[in-house]
Amino acid sequence: MKNFMGLKAVIFDFGGTLDLDGIHWLNTFYILYEELSLPVNKPAIKKVFYEVDGHLEKLPDRQKLTLEPMLWTHINLQFKLHGLNAPQKEKEMFEKFCSRVRQNFVRNVPLLKELKSKYKLGLVSNFYGNVATLCNEAGFAPFLDVIIDSDEVGLRKPDPEIFKLALSRLNVQPAEAVFVGDSFNRDIKPAKSIGMKTIWLKTEHTAPFLDNWKEFVDVEISTLSELKEILL
Repeated sequence: MKNFMGLKAVIFDFGGTLDLDGIHWLNTFYILYEELSLPVNKPAIKKVFYEVDGHLEKLPDRQKLTLEPMLWTHINLQFKLHGLNAPQKEKEMFEKFCSRVRQNFVRNVPLLKELKSKYKLGLVSNFYGNVATLCNEAGFAPFLDVIIDSDEVGLRKPDPEIFKLALSRLNVQPAEAVFVGDSFNRDIKPAKSIGMKTIWLKTEHTAPFLDNWKEFVDVEISTLSELKEILL
């Protein structure tokens, strides 16, 4: 196992990491559309997903959005854009997505509490401006020293500057911090490029990545629960 001697801080991604344990939101929607036998192909799901993302990024009160209204808005608009008139399946998708996120919220609070006893903790996320609200709702906020939302700081991963901002606010050097994320291109590669250690949350649903990915990854895990053995 990788030696993390001298480590002072652990910084997490949020979407796909702390909320869904290695499954990006888009991949979760791929799964749910298939589970519910909805007649929409992956290219159409992807196109609409990012259209809806753009819509949420412009909502005037988005910073206050908690999990359920955020997901309901997202799913409701997806169904409208797909031309789907299936209210029962829309409700089922909403309930399934919420349930999966809430399970991870409950599971990850004790993990963050244990890590907080040994490290400074931070979060860096490309989000709608409401990731701090979600961290409060999830019970994560008391254990996070820094919460950085791309919408609030005007920087987005994979820009290395957003990682540097987190390090500055935590008052640690890159070599003293590890980034934990599910995206190779948005999390792991840029974090490693500035000298951070990296733990890649990699599952069967992980998006395509470089053939030489091992050059950027210090440790590969398939669930966040493995962090206890690595870091504690």
